[in-house]
Amino acid sequence: MSDFGTDTGNASVIVISKVMEAMMRLMEKVYQTWKEAPDRKLKSQQIRDLKNKRNIEKARENLSGKAGYIRLQLLKKANVPLRSFSIEVSPKDMQSFSELCRREDVVFSGIARKSTDTEKKEYKLICKEEDLGKIEEIVKRLNYEKQIETIENRIAAIRNKNELTEQDQIDINYLENEKEKIKVHICEEMNRLTKEKLVEKAFSNEMNNPALEKQLTFGKALNRSTGKGLDKDIYTIVADVSDPDKVVRCHSYEAEFKGQKYIKTDYEVYVNNKKVYSCNDGRYENRKWNYWEKLKRKMQHAGQFSNTMLKFYRQEDYENWAEKVRKQKGTELQIDEKQEKIEEFQKQLQEKGCRYEDGKVYQDGIPIADDITDMTKKMENGEKVLIGKQIRNIEQLEEIEQRIINLKSEEILAVEGSGEQIKISEEIEQLENKQRELKEEEKGLMELRKEIIAAKIEEDMEKSPFDKDKTSDQERYQIAGTMEKYKGEIDQERKRNEKAKNNSKKLGEKERTKE
Repeated sequence: MSDFGTDTGNASVIVISKVMEAMMRLMEKVYQTWKEAPDRKLKSQQIRDLKNKRNIEKARENLSGKAGYIRLQLLKKANVPLRSFSIEVSPKDMQSFSELCRREDVVFSGIARKSTDTEKKEYKLICKEEDLGKIEEIVKRLNYEKQIETIENRIAAIRNKNELTEQDQIDINYLENEKEKIKVHICEEMNRLTKEKLVEKAFSNEMNNPALEKQLTFGKALNRSTGKGLDKDIYTIVADVSDPDKVVRCHSYEAEFKGQKYIKTDYEVYVNNKKVYSCNDGRYENRKWNYWEKLKRKMQHAGQFSNTMLKFYRQEDYENWAEKVRKQKGTELQIDEKQEKIEEFQKQLQEKGCRYEDGKVYQDGIPIADDITDMTKKMENGEKVLIGKQIRNIEQLEEIEQRIINLKSEEILAVEGSGEQIKISEEIEQLENKQRELKEEEKGLMELRKEIIAAKIEEDMEKSPFDKDKTSDQERYQIAGTMEKYKGEIDQERKRNEKAKNNSKKLGEKERTKE
């Protein structure tokens, strides 16, 4: 017979032991939770970071398909470095600014400050930091457009008179001349940028520098040098530096869309004097945001253009340049033997007062650098450096070819399938890949050298009769809000003419008195 007290005591011990066991498990779980807390926090942070990264990537993807004005929130979501700036222009000019931004694939946002001035407003704008250089170019172009528009309005005001006097015609000729100076200057600016990038490419350590390749493109050349008022009522030519027989002829004129006047540009692509494609940047219903990018791609494909272009304001300037480049192409080096090539290139350097040594070109005992301001000398130095790179390229090819020959002899003697043979085969494959790369580089160096020579020919040409009479850019190309400067010069010209007429009249009266 069991003892009730004993049974009760045993049951109590069992319960207590189970409670203790449960408490131990609970404490263990609490400890484990405390121990894993940092990991959970880290995982939560990683999840938040990943989600944030996906949102940023999505925002940037959305941004890549936009140009011109956008909401500020879209810019901020993309999490890119931003810069703010202010411009003071009329609402009409602000519309032109937005159009040029769309043309250059630049996005911006901002607000107009409240003002009682109905003519001009101050706009506080924000753009991507990487686009600030493009914005500066757009503002500069907007100023040029404004100058041209101001001059054209002045000419129109004179021509609207019932009867034009001799002085009116003098004034018109003077203003047309000033307008032409501005347009010639714009061509020179565009070509100067192209030349700078070519020189930079010549001195670069990388044959295919991604940053430079991005800046020097067919599309950017058209963005920078065509459209709107730059080609209005004239025909200009954008030519391929690599081949002068590949050109785009541009012509702009006034058109109308939905009751609003704007400048429309026709583009005609010619290859060897044969028209292969034509298009225009006219406005129409439901025009896609990327229509201009598509047009540029079609033009480049039709003409098989390279990415280096020069612009010519006058047909005769282009023809003069093209003829000189064609003659230069006729004197290209036609030698296959590597050692003969090296000797010829070294001779070319000697003729330019330089020497090649250990992969570098020296002049007066100093390695050639691009730290000079004169563009002609910069391009000459760029060509010298390229000749040195051509020599180095041939030397490397010779070294690799000799090494491949030696390795192939060793491969024949090695045991088939042995580790030694496999190692030799792998090295041969690596050297053959390098050999192909150097041969491609050789072609690239020759093309770049031809481009620099062609650009230097354009630099050396006497492009414009205005060159002898240039004043400073700051004086001539300031924002032309008024025509005060032009008026002053016209008034002086008028006074000189009137004085000459009066002197002539007095002389006539004296002659009649004598009679």
